[in-house]
Amino acid sequence: MSEYTYNDDKPSKLLTGYSTVRGAELKSIYTFVGGGQDVTETDIEERFGRPDFASGNTNTVHIDSCLRFLEAIDMIEISDTDVVSLTNDEFYPELESFEPRLLAHIRKQEGEQYHLSYLFDITAKQDTRRCSLEELLEVAKGDETNLFDLAWREEKLRMWANLADHVGALSYLSGDGENEVMTSPARPLLGELLSWYNENGEDSKRFARAMEWIDSEFLGVFSESLNIPTVSVGVADVLANMVDDGVLTLRSMSDTEDVVELPMPNGGTRRISTFNIERPFPQKPTYWYPLDRNERRMNP
Repeated sequence: MSEYTYNDDKPSKLLTGYSTVRGAELKSIYTFVGGGQDVTETDIEERFGRPDFASGNTNTVHIDSCLRFLEAIDMIEISDTDVVSLTNDEFYPELESFEPRLLAHIRKQEGEQYHLSYLFDITAKQDTRRCSLEELLEVAKGDETNLFDLAWREEKLRMWANLADHVGALSYLSGDGENEVMTSPARPLLGELLSWYNENGEDSKRFARAMEWIDSEFLGVFSESLNIPTVSVGVADVLANMVDDGVLTLRSMSDTEDVVELPMPNGGTRRISTFNIERPFPQKPTYWYPLDRNERRMNP
């Protein structure tokens, strides 16, 4: 795995300011750029631009927003001659999917730009299965650490929730009076990350090490991280589902060091020491990323 590198002179606009950016477009553009041939901004605009039949022109505003966002999180770089290329593609090269890779890049941002990933942290610490954006907004506004010198508004959280929903980090329920998130990640996301650690991580069977790695490198998963780390209930529900599916095995051992406290679906907790995960995953929608589910519905 190569070291992570930050783009020089990348856009400084707040990541949550890219309110029109959506996961499907980011994934399509990233995949197109990584197709093995030199690609220019013009090539991308011609491929993904939206025809404006009234004017006869091609609308590329959404393309520009996606490119600037991917550049801002160090996933692409754009040369002086407008050639677009992937960056940091050898950072966790064994990861198969765009979704965890996007989360890793968001997690790596520093200073003010960490605010997009910070929302995952405060969501995990709420330790609830459902949480309204209004509640999360109040938590963000009340941050006593003064990490960010920015005005938290609900549109920032909506941008984050939409993007997180598309990549399977949570589910966003909006419309019909609902404006809340379900805090459980998609099974393929947790499954892929646990599989990576099982195969590549240090002390690869130790569940605490795997969960700490996910929390550090991708998104918050702990409601409590002092003393014995405790997994948030939304994440714990997904782990329980994977155990029921026969995909994940969790074991408790007599030692009390280096364990994780795991809330159980019917109450109580269990201290987990080691784990193992089986591949391939079941061929059913619950093990497809949200964007893959949408594509499979369109192309049965």
